[in-house]
Amino acid sequence: MSEEALDYLEFAKMYVDEGSYQKAYDYIKMIETISVLDIETLELKKKIMDELGIETKFPVAPNIFEPRSVVNSSTTEHKENKTFTENQDKNTNITVEPNAQLATMTNVPSTTSILTNDNAFSSPKAQMLVQQAQSAFSRGDYAESLNLFLKVKDVENNAIVNNNIGILYKAQNNYSQAVQAFEEATKLDPSYVQPYLNLSMVYKKLKENDKALFYLEKATDVNPNEFGAYYLLGNFYYEQKKYDIAANYYYKAVNIKSDFIEGYCGLGAALFAMEDWENAIKTFERAKTVDENSDKVLYALAKTYIMTKDYKKAKYNLENAMVLNPMGNYMQELAKVNYYLGDYDTAIELYQMALAENDKAELYNNMGLCYYHMKQPKKAVEFFEKAIKENSSKAIYKYNLAIGYKALGKQHLHSKHKDEALSVKPKDAQDYIDLSCIYMDLNDSKNAIEILNQGIEKFPSSKKLYLAKMQYYNANNDTSGYERTKMFYEQKFEN
Repeated sequence: MSEEALDYLEFAKMYVDEGSYQKAYDYIKMIETISVLDIETLELKKKIMDELGIETKFPVAPNIFEPRSVVNSSTTEHKENKTFTENQDKNTNITVEPNAQLATMTNVPSTTSILTNDNAFSSPKAQMLVQQAQSAFSRGDYAESLNLFLKVKDVENNAIVNNNIGILYKAQNNYSQAVQAFEEATKLDPSYVQPYLNLSMVYKKLKENDKALFYLEKATDVNPNEFGAYYLLGNFYYEQKKYDIAANYYYKAVNIKSDFIEGYCGLGAALFAMEDWENAIKTFERAKTVDENSDKVLYALAKTYIMTKDYKKAKYNLENAMVLNPMGNYMQELAKVNYYLGDYDTAIELYQMALAENDKAELYNNMGLCYYHMKQPKKAVEFFEKAIKENSSKAIYKYNLAIGYKALGKQHLHSKHKDEALSVKPKDAQDYIDLSCIYMDLNDSKNAIEILNQGIEKFPSSKKLYLAKMQYYNANNDTSGYERTKMFYEQKFEN
């Protein structure tokens, strides 16, 4: 879910507070045109749809979000309005789905592992050269290791030595030679599955997906019990967002190898993407029994519990993830969960602790939001001002400050900082979206769309600006504007 979509969430909340459910629903539809929904938005959508008598299936929300802005209504009362924005930290997404790095997998080679077999080489000279090649590989001297394996091949040629030669060529980005070596390995021993997997990885790297898929399927034909092949097939379809097919292959992998942690993680991620929270939780819980020391599994489990609104279990797993990996960036995530639980004091404390290694401006802004929801507008204003001191270029921080002053009844300061927010010169695509969002909140549709047009002119390669514009037209039932922008978007980004 993108930042611009999350900013629009605030408007939906505002209209819910006012009882204008149709307008609120229009904003939710705007969000859905460009993004998936986070847990807060899912809850809000359900409430709105219940009021309007609408039934539908909610889309998946694969991220945890942090507070970003408050947008108040026209009154000076405190509203439970908040907008969430994607955390830019690397740990905010479900990232436990396995990748193509196979070094940790039993019997599956990658660019960081070579295979040997004590019975594969009968010649003493070949055995000696293999040992030297292994030693060079361990030192990271791929060129020397390759040279030695080529000498092994001169002495005793077989599928294993050619597979290792292919791995070493691949490690040096010499893909054409790697393909030749792997193909020779398959000819020497058609029943040897590893070169098929390696060929698939090479072709995936070369973005030749048809060939990558062909060799993965070939590997399962050669050995129907090769769990690594099913795992990679799961990855292949996961990346194409064909989550049901991916889940099927991940399930086959763990059915063959019951302690295969990567397979469980992939299966859990696929189930998560399919909104099958119950089975995703069961899968991640199973993964936890396979590897009780994986902080990533605990993190994924916590995010899944968030989707079921079980914030207490989410908190429990995040706290344990932090114990396992104190260096992991989980403190800020834990602060967000406490925010969801309404424990603003704890959230503030955790945000304070996270200040050393994160964006101070954003964290100060988040702390200001906590105080705002604690009905302490004076403290909220203090932290919004700190956020602005750290980064004065963000219009949304200035607008939050304006809302804080409005809650204090200081209309002149509200007007002053609102005007300052509107005078900020956007520097990046998100700045244009933020500014457009503010104009929309002020019911200035003309300037809202003009700001987006200016952003597109300056950043013509930014997808989210086009998507925000589509979002705007959709919310305003402007079918012509929506279809026109959609056509430009598809021509530019999807052809």
